[in-house]
Amino acid sequence: MRELDIWLEAFDSPIGRLSSNDFYVLSFQYDSAYVDKPGSAALSLCLPLSKDAYGDADSRAYFANLLMEGKRLSDVCDGGEDRPPVDRDDIVGILDYLGRECPGAVSAVPVGSPPGKRPGVLAEDYVPISGDQLAADLRNLYQGKPAKPGTEVSLAGVQSKMAVTVAVDGTLMEPRSGCGAPTTHILKVGDNNHDAMVANEFLCVKLASALGLAAVDCAKFNHGGVEYLLVPRYDREVDYVAGTVRRIHQEDCCQALALPPRLKYEHYGDRKSGRIADFVRLFSLNTRMAMPADYRTALAKTCFFNFLIGNSDAHAKNFSLIHDGRRPRLAQLYDLLNVTMYPSNSQELSMRIGGSLDGLVAGKRKWDDVGMADWVAFLAIAGFRGANAQRFIERQFRPMAEKAIPELERLAKENGVRTPPTQQIMDCLCERIDRINKTLGWNISFDASYSDRRPLPYQSDK
Repeated sequence: MRELDIWLEAFDSPIGRLSSNDFYVLSFQYDSAYVDKPGSAALSLCLPLSKDAYGDADSRAYFANLLMEGKRLSDVCDGGEDRPPVDRDDIVGILDYLGRECPGAVSAVPVGSPPGKRPGVLAEDYVPISGDQLAADLRNLYQGKPAKPGTEVSLAGVQSKMAVTVAVDGTLMEPRSGCGAPTTHILKVGDNNHDAMVANEFLCVKLASALGLAAVDCAKFNHGGVEYLLVPRYDREVDYVAGTVRRIHQEDCCQALALPPRLKYEHYGDRKSGRIADFVRLFSLNTRMAMPADYRTALAKTCFFNFLIGNSDAHAKNFSLIHDGRRPRLAQLYDLLNVTMYPSNSQELSMRIGGSLDGLVAGKRKWDDVGMADWVAFLAIAGFRGANAQRFIERQFRPMAEKAIPELERLAKENGVRTPPTQQIMDCLCERIDRINKTLGWNISFDASYSDRRPLPYQSDK
């Protein structure tokens, strides 16, 4: 039996213990004193406070989602000169190596070890990143390598990125080695296979804010010929007056729904068993939110926004919850992209639009197949039925569609974003508005010549 202590930054002792046997079967159990302590927070909606142990399914769903994905996880599992390889199913073995730097406020360390994380002091715990070092880090990231050779960055996901801290004067810094202080921003770059990804995400995130959605306030820069996006971490509290940084506990919706990361896309799930990442399950979390009405409204509007911008990659791990009170709330939006710009990526929806309240009838997975009946069914799942669904469409969806094109034009001009990313996102918006004009009976104006400039790579097979 192998074990790790699990810590949350805000608490002065381990909150529980993660265990694994020789067959990689996991169990997690909260510390009984922690369960009885006033103000104790659950790790996840799928792991509510209890003195009973949780088995492999729930434990794996939460802790496996703390890991990076794809090639970056494979590189860790392959081992190196100073460490042996580890099986991808050996969550404890991977966390034994990476657990001090898990995303968020959680750390996993050998039993009896101090926590891997603590609040940071800006004047003491950070060192500036020099211009030459930043240029080298950016080049490595663009080439798909770790920012600094010989190190691994345990940020979840697949995109090339590194964690940094931004000083009050804008200087980029990094925590001193081993100090456990938090970073404040994620630095992201594109690559040769995803041209203009930085401009793409920048415009989409800014457009979300302009249309009334709560999104992170990202910024775009260029250093050493490599463009990068600087994204504030929504799970940080930075006090520049006091000079402190602390982490806020959060989880993604795969964790909240007790789904392993491989089920983040709906089509990999099992509808009959309910082990599936779909809008029925996402909206079912509503009753456990701090502000249920706000959660339902924000989630519904985000789905419509992703439809407008052609973001087919809005999977369950791209929705997160912040645990900063007795009940969680929806985190600010991030990872918003126009995916039609990359024809080799799937152009089908990560989560279907429409379906039935019981989740047994699937909605539409293809952009061109989504019509009025599907939006009404989708809103019924969200809790807006009958006349309320029609009012939601007119009062919430329509203003977003009407403002999308002029706001994109404004953002591109104000921020100096040139074509092709601006034009490609614009083409997608025009195609979507053309579609919803026909299906929802609207007459929103758009540039009808979009189809003559660049046909979208995906078309319905109906």
